[in-house]
Amino acid sequence: MKRKRRMQVMVISVVTVMAVAVGLIAWLVLRGDDRQERQFDARRAGDLVSMQPWSEVHVGDAEVWKIRYLTTDRSGTVRAATGLVSVPRDVAAGAPVVGYAHGTTGIARRCAPSERGTPMPTDGGAVESALAQGWVVVAPDYSGLGSAGPHGYLVGKEAAHDLLDAVRAVRQMPDLELGQESFVWGQSQGGHAALWAGVEAKRYAPELQLDGVAAAAPPTDLATMMAANATTPGITRVHAYLLDSWRKVYPGSGLWSEVAPEKRRVIARIGAQCGFDAVTAEESALAMPILPDSGPGTPMGRLLRANSPTGRIAAPVLISQGDMDQVVPMAQQKEWVAARCAQGTRIDFRQHPNVDHPGIAYVSDVEIVAWIKGRLAGKPGSSTC
Repeated sequence: MKRKRRMQVMVISVVTVMAVAVGLIAWLVLRGDDRQERQFDARRAGDLVSMQPWSEVHVGDAEVWKIRYLTTDRSGTVRAATGLVSVPRDVAAGAPVVGYAHGTTGIARRCAPSERGTPMPTDGGAVESALAQGWVVVAPDYSGLGSAGPHGYLVGKEAAHDLLDAVRAVRQMPDLELGQESFVWGQSQGGHAALWAGVEAKRYAPELQLDGVAAAAPPTDLATMMAANATTPGITRVHAYLLDSWRKVYPGSGLWSEVAPEKRRVIARIGAQCGFDAVTAEESALAMPILPDSGPGTPMGRLLRANSPTGRIAAPVLISQGDMDQVVPMAQQKEWVAARCAQGTRIDFRQHPNVDHPGIAYVSDVEIVAWIKGRLAGKPGSSTC
């Protein structure tokens, strides 16, 4: 009798647990929990792999989704990448897509902006400004950040593919009725990515309607920029990131062999740090120059020039630049703009007095939003060439 009673209790317990489990699963589905990842049949670059609601990041009142998508590196190898899609709650049918490329956050996998509590720690409010206009924003982490590495820091074609394929992927999200218009916008490293996306768009993603390219303080002439940089903790880290990234992206270049062993250890440790990590004593003590000789004909020089955005851009371009920028000097930017104008690229070059490299993100978003609105209204991109 006692055994029968124990069996009855066990059956009731099992049924109760199963009922609770079924109820929990139903609640999670209705709630749209982060664990409810939706998978897609992804086969080629630009295909959406998965999407899921993402409560780790809050951007105003927008719905935020984390996506995985396919892209290609500089050699054409298909890789998975991640990013965030922010959708206004009251998004209208026909909304344009803005691909926002973030500034430097690091080169280690954990440095992905989607893993932080804010989508872009260095964006100056750009994402919120775009969302306020009712635009859908996709912000790639970049390959190697939030996904398998290495991350190609300031590797031009790879950055372009990351950004263009993110714009392609968001257009495959169900229940979004998007317009044909697409824009790319970035600051610092992201500005470099945006310009490269403009260069590569017609060849790499000819089906996309790219209506404008906006870049705030973009690194353009990499060789000149790196040679001109003064010694500051931020610039030391940028140079270390570049070398630690490129020794992996270009393993046959011989760059690493040109660096003293004691410096290699410090550079590798800096490469494991993110932009939000504190500067260490050994990092502060690391003497410049960090990079190998970048003169004409040297491996470093050739790679710096190959990754500078010198191709013609068919879409209108807006460049915002501060005159107190210690990372990307104004004189260098003026030379780059003049050369691209002579090449036939239509550039609206905005110069900001008393603004440094981080500061440009906070003063350029209003003018970039107004410029994009003009393009959406059918106004041709103005030119200061």
